[in-house]
Amino acid sequence: MSARLYIESKHYIQIICALITTALPVFSGQVLGQITYSMHAQVEQFMNTHSYDKAIELLKQAAKIELSQGKKKQRASTLLTLGGVFTQISEYDSAIAYFDSALVTAESTIDTTIICEALIGLGKAHEGLSKYVKALAYAHRAVIMARSSRNSSLETQALYTIGEIHSATSDHGRAFAYLDSAIVIARHNDDKENEATILSTKGVSHDAIGEYDNALHCFHSALEYNKREKNIAGEAANYANIATTYFNLGHYDSASFYYTKALTSRRRIKDRRGVGSTLNNIGLVYYCLSEFDTAIAYLDSALLVRKAIKDQRGVGITMYNIGIVHSALSQFDFALAHYDSALTIMREIGSSAAEGSALNSIGSSYYARGDYERSLAYYDSALVVERRIMDRFAEAATLNNIAILYDEIAQYDKAIAYYDSSLLIKRKIGAKQPIGTTLSNLGTTYCALKQYSRALAYFDSALTIERELHDKRGESYSLDNIGMAYHELEEYDSSLSYLRSSLNISRQVNDRRMECSALNNIGRNYFMLQEYVIGCAYYDTAISIMNEIGDISGEATTLDNIGQVYEKLFDIDQAVSYYERSVALKESLRDKFHSPSLKSAYIEAEKDVYER
Repeated sequence: MSARLYIESKHYIQIICALITTALPVFSGQVLGQITYSMHAQVEQFMNTHSYDKAIELLKQAAKIELSQGKKKQRASTLLTLGGVFTQISEYDSAIAYFDSALVTAESTIDTTIICEALIGLGKAHEGLSKYVKALAYAHRAVIMARSSRNSSLETQALYTIGEIHSATSDHGRAFAYLDSAIVIARHNDDKENEATILSTKGVSHDAIGEYDNALHCFHSALEYNKREKNIAGEAANYANIATTYFNLGHYDSASFYYTKALTSRRRIKDRRGVGSTLNNIGLVYYCLSEFDTAIAYLDSALLVRKAIKDQRGVGITMYNIGIVHSALSQFDFALAHYDSALTIMREIGSSAAEGSALNSIGSSYYARGDYERSLAYYDSALVVERRIMDRFAEAATLNNIAILYDEIAQYDKAIAYYDSSLLIKRKIGAKQPIGTTLSNLGTTYCALKQYSRALAYFDSALTIERELHDKRGESYSLDNIGMAYHELEEYDSSLSYLRSSLNISRQVNDRRMECSALNNIGRNYFMLQEYVIGCAYYDTAISIMNEIGDISGEATTLDNIGQVYEKLFDIDQAVSYYERSVALKESLRDKFHSPSLKSAYIEAEKDVYER
């Protein structure tokens, strides 16, 4: 049967949307004051206007002066501040170098405050590089140091950092435990600023596990504080977080409204880095609305800003997202070019999480082109990265995608094993939307095994989740799958009802591949009803779209279906012609395999076509 499997990519869109929180300071409020007064004033001004290069240059000058004068405590503070600035602009290797220098210098003077702050900074910088084990080790050392020196403010920051790291690794249970501990201390100290920051990160974790009401409550609470304090940068971050939650809910009008407010605030304070991030995210809203030209326009604008300020990580993120849009348009050559560019950048800057995302999406593009062996190689590479950095969310998505590939070549036992592994992780971390994805895909596998009642149970469970989350693309896939399950049960009226609903939604969201699937499957129902002319009309429409988007595998299947129509009409010459065209396309896909085991599995999966 032609029930549809679907590849997970939305997770990566959520990562790329960048749920930005207001960062806790990684250095004390007195640090800048320990330089000369004039330098202090200048650095503060540069930081407030996001002129990071000028701030860095001035701080380096100060560090040289302090070294020549033997002022170790002041120099340690300046090195610490440099590490904080480099963290702010995502240049984590440089940040680590300065935090290490600050730590060594502070240890020589037994300055416990700067030692603790340097440890926190090292934790944050290693988190930025997805080196979570090291990050946690530094943050735990900071907690011990803060407690031994009875510095409750630094203890708050260290506990917060541990919670943030656990949130980044999708270990949200531990994240909440540490964040709650941090917020108790912040409230005891009446530290409203850090309380607002902790609430923002709690919101990120609530959002990640689909607790959207709790996420919005946290973000709005933080927003109230930042409005009261006239903290425009904090307001902008909160607006962006609220927008991202609405984005994940599928409430794109609300997402666009709050992203626009974030954009206005960031332009007001000349935060070009924030402007680039927000333009990127607005582009993703239009992508989800299937307004692809507008999406590309916003992403191109984001790319210009990010290139202008030399934000390499931002450039890589936006290149990746442009690839996502081209992939949705089935423009796989363009998609692969952008993914490859993003992959190169992410490897250069050491962003392992984004590297895994790019590898996964490259694998998905090759899968869509029917190049399964190359697809599997990229998925395997993604899995290595994701397991190394303990990114359970991404690991679950890649396992799902490997399962799809094995499903496609009829290695169903392997497919089910990978789906089960994916589902186990998703349930453990409470990722609701991706659970729906894998449930739907498992249903498709059981359809292929002719276990239709079991398949329908999986499809219905997936459909319930997708409707609850307003996931229209997912809904269209599940409706298509339910329709084909009823087709196999020879309940053609029910099948056509579900398939027409799927077709309507796929056209609403401009999902061309899903539209082809629904058209082809409607044609198959009319074939079984012996309405051959109507069936062929649907097949022909599907073929024209498949030619346009380069869906070779789908086109081969539909050509075979048309051949069956002509065979029923006793037009043997036409039937043979369509069968030969189908086989030729299947052969072109087979020739892409170099692995004997994969090639033989593919041939076995398509043996019905060869035997006609």
